[in-house]
Amino acid sequence: MAIPLVAAMAGTTISAWGKYKAGEAEAGAFKGSAIAKRRAAKDLIKRSDMNSEFTRLSGETFKGKQIGALADSGIDVGSGFALAVLEDTGKKIERQILVDEMEAEAQRDMLLLEADLDWDRAKAADTAGKMSAFSSMAGGFMSAGAK
Repeated sequence: MAIPLVAAMAGTTISAWGKYKAGEAEAGAFKGSAIAKRRAAKDLIKRSDMNSEFTRLSGETFKGKQIGALADSGIDVGSGFALAVLEDTGKKIERQILVDEMEAEAQRDMLLLEADLDWDRAKAADTAGKMSAFSSMAGGFMSAGAK
């Protein structure tokens, strides 16, 4: 009678250990995902900053070409019309930069939210693994004790 009881207890322990390790593995996967999403959010903002600078430089080049085109057309580049064109171009460039930055920030915020959710999922998976292992042990020992 003792050998079947020991075998049942060993089986229960192995099952509980497996459930515990499964919860641990799932939690680890969620933690890894959260870390990757936080890095991606940080990199996204760095790229956005570089893109903003590139857009500014491209805009200045475009404005230089506009000045050349206006001058080639015989328009006084110091005239009100030429200055209004250049001011409008500058505003459009800055508006595009602002839109791009807002989009990057929204994407960053989504990544950070997803990372937070993954951290919560990691905690839940870890807890579920422990609870499942405990439940398995308790159930196994109770059924073994009833025999």
